[in-house]
Amino acid sequence: MKYFFIFFLLLPLSGKTQNIGDFISVNPVSQNSNFVFPSTHTFQSIISRGDALTQGGTLPGNTDFTGYVPIGGNSENGYLSINAEIAPGAVSILDINFNPTSKLWSTSYSQAVDFSDYVLTAANCSGTVTPWNTIISCEEYTSAELFQNQSIPVDLNNDGYHDLGWAVEINPVTKTVIDKRWALGNFKHENLVIHSNERTAYQGADAAVGYLHKFVADSPQDLSSGKLYVYKGSKNGPGNWILLNNTTKEERNTTVGQSAAVGATVFNGIEDVEIGPDGFIYFAVKNEDQVYRFQDSDPISGTTVINMETYVGNKTYSINHSGGPTSVNWGYGNDNLAFDNDGNLWVLQDGDNNYIWVVKNGHTQANPKVEVFGIVPTGAEPTGITFSPDYRFLFMSIQHPNGSNSSTTQTDASGTEIAFDKDTSIVIALNSNLGATTEIVYTWYLDADGDGHAVVTTIDSTISPGEGYTTTQLPLGDCNDNDASVFQESTWYLDVDGDGHSTGASLQSCSSPGNGYVQTVISTNDCNDNDPNVFEVSTWYLDADGDNYAVTPTIQSCNSPGTGYTQNVMPLTDCNDNDPNIFEISTWYLDTDGDNYAVAPTMQSCNSPGPGYTQNILPLTDCDDTNPNIFEVSTWYLDEDGDGYAVAPTIQSCNSPGTGYTKTILPLTDCNDNDPNVFEVTTWYLDSDGDNYAVAPTVESCNSPGTGYTQNILPLTDCNDNDPNVFEVSTWYLDADGDGHATGISVQSCASPGTGYVQTVISTNDCNDNDPNVFEVTTWYLDSDGDGYSVAPTMQSCNSPGPGYTQNILPLTDCDDTNPNVFEVLTWYLDADGDGHATGISVQSCASPGTGYVQMVTSQNDCDDTNPNVFEVSTWYLDEDGDGYAVAPTIQSCNSPGPGYTQNILPLTDCDDTNPNVFEVLTWYLDADGDGHATGISVQSCASPGTGYVQSITSQSDCNDNDASVFETSTWYRDADGDGYTTIESIENCGSPGEGYVNISSSIVDCDDNDASVFQESTWYLDVDGDGHSDGTSVQSCNSPGTGYVQSITSQSDCNDNDASVFETSTWYRDADGDGYTTIESIENCGSPGEGYVNISSSIVDCDDNDASVFQESTWYLDVDGDGHSDGTSVQSCNSPGTGYVQSITSQSDCNDNDASVFETSTWYRDADGDGYTTIESIENCGSPGINYILTPSDKIDCDDENEQINPETIWQLDADKDGTADNEEFIVDCISPGALFTNNILVPYTISDKIIAYPNPTTEAIIIDLGEVKSIIELTLVNSSKKLVLTKNFQGQRFLTIDLSAIASGVYFVEIISQKEIIGTHKIIKL
Repeated sequence: MKYFFIFFLLLPLSGKTQNIGDFISVNPVSQNSNFVFPSTHTFQSIISRGDALTQGGTLPGNTDFTGYVPIGGNSENGYLSINAEIAPGAVSILDINFNPTSKLWSTSYSQAVDFSDYVLTAANCSGTVTPWNTIISCEEYTSAELFQNQSIPVDLNNDGYHDLGWAVEINPVTKTVIDKRWALGNFKHENLVIHSNERTAYQGADAAVGYLHKFVADSPQDLSSGKLYVYKGSKNGPGNWILLNNTTKEERNTTVGQSAAVGATVFNGIEDVEIGPDGFIYFAVKNEDQVYRFQDSDPISGTTVINMETYVGNKTYSINHSGGPTSVNWGYGNDNLAFDNDGNLWVLQDGDNNYIWVVKNGHTQANPKVEVFGIVPTGAEPTGITFSPDYRFLFMSIQHPNGSNSSTTQTDASGTEIAFDKDTSIVIALNSNLGATTEIVYTWYLDADGDGHAVVTTIDSTISPGEGYTTTQLPLGDCNDNDASVFQESTWYLDVDGDGHSTGASLQSCSSPGNGYVQTVISTNDCNDNDPNVFEVSTWYLDADGDNYAVTPTIQSCNSPGTGYTQNVMPLTDCNDNDPNIFEISTWYLDTDGDNYAVAPTMQSCNSPGPGYTQNILPLTDCDDTNPNIFEVSTWYLDEDGDGYAVAPTIQSCNSPGTGYTKTILPLTDCNDNDPNVFEVTTWYLDSDGDNYAVAPTVESCNSPGTGYTQNILPLTDCNDNDPNVFEVSTWYLDADGDGHATGISVQSCASPGTGYVQTVISTNDCNDNDPNVFEVTTWYLDSDGDGYSVAPTMQSCNSPGPGYTQNILPLTDCDDTNPNVFEVLTWYLDADGDGHATGISVQSCASPGTGYVQMVTSQNDCDDTNPNVFEVSTWYLDEDGDGYAVAPTIQSCNSPGPGYTQNILPLTDCDDTNPNVFEVLTWYLDADGDGHATGISVQSCASPGTGYVQSITSQSDCNDNDASVFETSTWYRDADGDGYTTIESIENCGSPGEGYVNISSSIVDCDDNDASVFQESTWYLDVDGDGHSDGTSVQSCNSPGTGYVQSITSQSDCNDNDASVFETSTWYRDADGDGYTTIESIENCGSPGEGYVNISSSIVDCDDNDASVFQESTWYLDVDGDGHSDGTSVQSCNSPGTGYVQSITSQSDCNDNDASVFETSTWYRDADGDGYTTIESIENCGSPGINYILTPSDKIDCDDENEQINPETIWQLDADKDGTADNEEFIVDCISPGALFTNNILVPYTISDKIIAYPNPTTEAIIIDLGEVKSIIELTLVNSSKKLVLTKNFQGQRFLTIDLSAIASGVYFVEIISQKEIIGTHKIIKL
């Protein structure tokens, strides 16, 4: 058993009452078998898993929400509601009361809540206590989730609501369910909080894709109806509440789907939501490792979130505990939240360290105030925190601790030994508020200067030992209890030149050891502490000619190695450091004739190799570098007769091969190069009668073959070359109407066959040879909207097919012929984050495929389309220690590869990325005695090679490296009073001549070496109000001239030296309504001009300084019918322009702004007979065109829309004898009757000899089988058309058998019925 001593605290001397949130953090270590909490507090166990309830049963495990409900506001008498996060779930309610004498809690009554009227409950996680003192228990499981995982139906009681996924309201007095609050929405409920207005609730879903919701009840204290919103906006900025449909059961069942559809902001696991004393709403997101907060524009009517921000989390905090400070990462799993009466936020952690965090009032991420109150036992998480109304008592549960924790016990306030090896609900309070009291011995801490740090020695006493003592537990070790600004020894670094870099010499001291010592330095490797401009060994580049190119090698040195050296990083390529115009080896091209063509090869040289060389990049094709007109080998063509035609072959040559050669490109077809008129073999046509028609064959010849031959190309159709009027048998076409178009009738003839025949026609497809205006079937293009673009297909017709058709040839690309502005399929690119960069996904579409698609993008390689600030792969440098130096290699990635990575370009030289002070291989010097002087031994190493090695030394000539006080013969100066200031007296010695000597001469001669506080006259500034600012009055004096004089000030321009809060004239801006936004009005004044003025100007000018909720103009959209859709009318205004104007809409395309049920044009389909089957007729309309139209087309076309009995699924059965009984079991499903012997009337089912009837058949759901008589034992088997077994069922003592077929697929099935081992019937069943 482990014993704990209980300490009690008196009221601090300041008079402030100690509250439950006043404590010193526990040491933030890992979990063990005990519950760790401050010694100022104690706990009492109330009930554990397996303990009996007075009304039967036991307390279930996995206890979560532990809600205290006061009776009449009483903090000592109430109900304790405990959730069980199990499936099925459970809620147990205890009647508990506090005995003021024993100061202990007891339970008088306990009962489990009955959920049977609501089918069941599951995973009752957290919840809340309503302002009207009922309990809300939240179901973290949804029916949809259980159906997906375990195939459990979503609505077992068929009431229209899913069974799970709701917030359940419970009456703690009667321990009964009031109702499941359907109006709060269906999702993985974790917690919620209800505003003091008793109407507004904020809640979130504990899901990977979770949403934040706001609910506004129609009436106070009534959660049965109201408006449900979901948040859409920034996680670090403003956003909007989007109204969801929340009236019908189906709408309430689909909260998650609706939220996704409107693009709501996704949070990964919302755990708890609480309203802070500042009016902000705080909520924990478990898997994002942080607590957010935001301000609602108005809890009831507001639809905007003014600002969403991270309040705490996602970083490492310094935890100050009795053992000193410890850096602790917030970690993951922040869960339950609650505020105490000091405004501190308590955060219970589910995961990581399972701490109980307390975020102090006034915390910011820039100035954190985070403490650790407790650590729950191994295996457990802290859950379900609530406070009593007076905040004396904290109720919570310790969920699922390890069973092995039974190895140790702790004594609670009642004296009971508690082993935290099972779920336990407890109450926590200050020692003085819980448990028996005796004469108390207090531990007193001495804190004379009130800085929150005590001296080492404490005193145990029943009364205060004297002034300055307190019972508040304080850190021990204040080294100066007379100065509130000093409480512990700190490290002082020697920085003589004040450049922020130390030599490495340091002292541990409560106050400054002397001149040149500071507490904060950038580094401890100053290689020259006498020059503030020099503090580290640098790389020096030699650039003698100043051309910004250096020669190799570089030099590592503290100071400049000499003339021409620079620290600027530059290329080490200078091949001539005496000429600023030459800095690298270049390629030189030889071009002697200056024609800009060079001969090969080129030369690599620092300077010009000689005459004719140039650095200009030239083609290496010059075949004659003595002639500027010749620079490449050319093709030469031989054309001796100069007719422009050459003979083959050509010649490749630098110069002309001889007479007749030319570089002009010519045809290589000259068959006679001596005659300029003859240059190629041509075709000769014989036309003896000169009628321009030749006889076959032609002759290929260089010259004319004889009389009658011509080179003119002629038809080879002359049937009589002696008669110029007859030259071919021709085709004669009949063109009766003379329109130049023939009917297609033709005759082969030398002369005209008769009237109407012509030899020349435009076409031979005249479809009407009696009308000269109509002659051919033409292509007609349909362009109904007149936009110059047609829809496919075209129509071939003699005349116009109808309105909208044209013979003008148009592009067949119009994808919407009802809209003249849309005429072609375009490429749409997905740019979800709107940064102008697409993912590469594109869609060919007539209109936008959906949200995030655009037609214009900058690129198609966005690697993260959820973040507008990220669109390309970047280079990431790993710098885990944050010293500005990275380790190799870099990583190419879209987002940060992990902690420590940065996109800042850093040197890849860090040899130790765990230490920010080590980032390169350095020189270490052996200084065994640590006097700053080395022996001359040095080592190149990333870290220290061993004891005595340092990076910075004063010299390498230590004559005695075993004695830190001796390293060289030096001058010793007299400083008898040890104030750091020396007299003119000095002695040359190897070591100190004795006490009172120092080896550093002060720049100021000590005028009084017997008084350490006086060494020279100094300037004293008058600062009456002690604000660090003087009015300019100053006095030169050795000591203080009097009250109000100080030696250090910030400025000499204090405009009011009697007020410490005012020291300079500043600009004051008008903010009358106190909303943080100022007007353009400002006043220059020493202090505030009065109420309504602030000294910080806002970036936005307040357009209404009388209303704190309005500060800038916004866009107001006209939405007369309030359906969330505007007709496009908008106004920029500070306030609402009038009735019907709203700031948030879904679209600006409302086609009827007077009807809330209509906002967009829809396609309406014709269903005149109302049988659910539509025709091909449809109409685009804003609302319904009439009662015969519906919005959803059927998948099959109705062939008779005047008769509701006739449709594509009409069943026709054979009744040839028209006796009203089916002639067989067969039937046909069709829109048209198969024949005269078939009817669609309902017939008596066909029966066979077994006298068994199955009806209705066909069926869409169930079928009833009439056996004709009662059978004692029946076995029914159903198989499909492939004889595969579908189901079997057994019945006893029945005549009518009902089979539910709703879950099986449509098709043909066969049922076999066996009774007494004999088949008594077989039937074919049709399932539609």
